[in-house]
Amino acid sequence: MQILAFLLVIATTLAASPLSASDSSAWTALREGRAVLMLRHALAPGTGDPVGFVLGGCSTQRNLNDKGREQARAWKAFLAEHGIAEARVVPGR
Repeated sequence: MQILAFLLVIATTLAASPLSASDSSAWTALREGRAVLMLRHALAPGTGDPVGFVLGGCSTQRNLNDKGREQARAWKAFLAEHGIAEARVVPGR
């Protein structure tokens, strides 16, 4: 079985995405579960996690700022426009 992987790297906006609406076979593979979409989180200022952070406690970690939350919401809409309404999220390590 062949697996198709997408690697989308977002710098600061969705406009930087290399995947376009014309990539119909890629979007079809993603919708059918034959592809993997890899994303890096949206804008979260700073570097690393704060001293004393708890892996299971989001409030103790470095979190998205307003722009990062806006970017995350934009991804939901962008994917929905291409028929992607659900996702299985696998956190990075």
